Amino acid sequence: MKKLQRGSFGPVLGMIFMLSLATASQAQEMMLWPKRQIIQDGNQTSSFLVINNSLEPALVRITFQKRMMSLVGALEQVSDDTAHECFADPADFQISPRQFTLQGNTQQEIKIIQRAPLAAGKPEERVHLAFNFYPSPDSLPVLKASSGQQQENNVTLIGLTAQIVPLFKLRQPAAETDPMEIEKIRLMPTTNGGNQLAIKIRKSVARSIRGNLQAHYIAPTQGAAPVLLGHVKGVAAYCELDEMLVRLPVDSTALTEARAQYPGGKLSISFNETSKVPYPVVIERDFPL
Repeated sequence: MKKLQRGSFGPVLGMIFMLSLATASQAQEMMLWPKRQIIQDGNQTSSFLVINNSLEPALVRITFQKRMMSLVGALEQVSDDTAHECFADPADFQISPRQFTLQGNTQQEIKIIQRAPLAAGKPEERVHLAFNFYPSPDSLPVLKASSGQQQENNVTLIGLTAQIVPLFKLRQPAAETDPMEIEKIRLMPTTNGGNQLAIKIRKSVARSIRGNLQAHYIAPTQGAAPVLLGHVKGVAAYCELDEMLVRLPVDSTALTEARAQYPGGKLSISFNETSKVPYPVVIERDFPL
């Protein structure tokens, strides 16, 4: 494995789906559930729901994409495979339906059939699906021509939404050591006057990991409860990354009050892996303030 400057954070072993959102209101109208799917060894099918919470119909088109992850979690589209990619061949999967009109206040089940199993020797493969939502032609206004014949407006469809939702093709890992190590932290100011923790995490396994990060203030006084300073859900790194940098917003008021009440405490950073269910891993490390 090696550090890559392109790609993003993601779950465990496999294949990934992608969606994009333009505005908060539109994001609430078009939904995908669940937010992550995994096809494991022995399973051939999976499914998820596309939900239209609006009153208007929408046209849905699904296409395959290849995306990789940067050290700070940004997903970038790539055209060619790299030396450390974990992409699946789009031909390995059948997606049905690939294009459809979804009426308002309805939902559509998308079925995924795995045509080819995970390649021998690979812990995971992935692919991205781009879900593009457009105003349905059924919702476009109709104009009457001078001849009395009706004709539809010629309107260029513009994508409404997109959001990242992963689906992985994976092999469940055997017993292994801790998948990652919390290497370094740095308390830094934010542009709005608050604080954040820059946390460097190094992976020790050749697979993707996903989990939740938490930061607590640990008082030196015995029996004092840890003070939650902040948490981030869904922190993930793809298999081609061997390290990642995560920024965790900190509750500055809670930190100031905890240090005033219990001086000399320390920071405790914990990572609860969720990508290896049913074998959750919790990794903790304390740092002096």
